[in-house]
Amino acid sequence: MISGSYEASLDSKNRIFIPARVREKLGSDIVLVKGIDECITVYSAAEWENFTLSVEKLPMTQARHLRRFLYSSAVECTIDGQGRIIIPSSLRDYAKLEKCVIIVGTGVRAEIWAADVWQKEQEKTDRDSMEKMLIELGF
Repeated sequence: MISGSYEASLDSKNRIFIPARVREKLGSDIVLVKGIDECITVYSAAEWENFTLSVEKLPMTQARHLRRFLYSSAVECTIDGQGRIIIPSSLRDYAKLEKCVIIVGTGVRAEIWAADVWQKEQEKTDRDSMEKMLIELGF
């Protein structure tokens, strides 16, 4: 399970350092893809395979836009020996990444957010709505 949030910096070569705890769960081969929110979703190679198998089972007429959104932005990469990845410009632009980024664990995946966008996302989330969601989901 990938959890926690970590601050990182985008360097001049568009690389970020992935924290050791996150790397341990993801492995060295990962897939970066546009998130539904303004972030980059990070999958381990195995989790990406599982996810895409599920997507492929969806009816073509209902899921074609989802497939295009996900697959057109997917980038396979390898975490280097120093724990860094290069963020491609298309994903950097989509997620509005600048110098300060936040890496967030979300279970079997991680997300990479621009620090200011993450802050706005956090402000939209309140305890009452989270409580209501937990109740609706049966927790």
